[in-house]
Amino acid sequence: MHNETIRKEAYRKAIHLLGLNYIPFYLIAGKDYTLLTVAILTVFATFLEVLRRKYNLFPRWILRNYETKGIGAYLYFGVSATIITALFPMEACFAGIVVGSFGDGIAGLIKQTKWRNHAQVTMFLSSFLLLIVLSQFIGMSIFASFTSSLAGTLVEKFHRIGKYYINDNLSVPLISALTYHIISVF
Repeated sequence: MHNETIRKEAYRKAIHLLGLNYIPFYLIAGKDYTLLTVAILTVFATFLEVLRRKYNLFPRWILRNYETKGIGAYLYFGVSATIITALFPMEACFAGIVVGSFGDGIAGLIKQTKWRNHAQVTMFLSSFLLLIVLSQFIGMSIFASFTSSLAGTLVEKFHRIGKYYINDNLSVPLISALTYHIISVF
């Protein structure tokens, strides 16, 4: 049964990692077309979410329990990607996408293994390392990448405030992009 759980989580996280396509798309198309595309995809995701809830469109394993009764993670991520694309410069957007898509995706896979207690460390390291690689091509700030990865990881770890749950697919990219932007300005 555990292998089945890992396999399903790997499929979920493969979808998560598709968010990284944002980066080459942004580099090729630019900010305006990326914003338009992400906004259109988010509107489409909203309609898909309505249909999903009404007609149970998705296989049961692809959604977490709280998503079956609530809102799918993909819609939160779309809203977050739309906001950061509209508000922040390219480098901050990339930080938000990397931490929210790649770092969180890797951590989700690690949580299914015997190393589950190291998921947050893995999230931080994988995000930071990918941002370092990106910095070799587009000149991102290493310190801002470090703090952005750290902030996103902390938000992922503490996305519950008392009895309230703040969806990490919304908060992690937003906080990571905001942190990157603030640190890079100073």
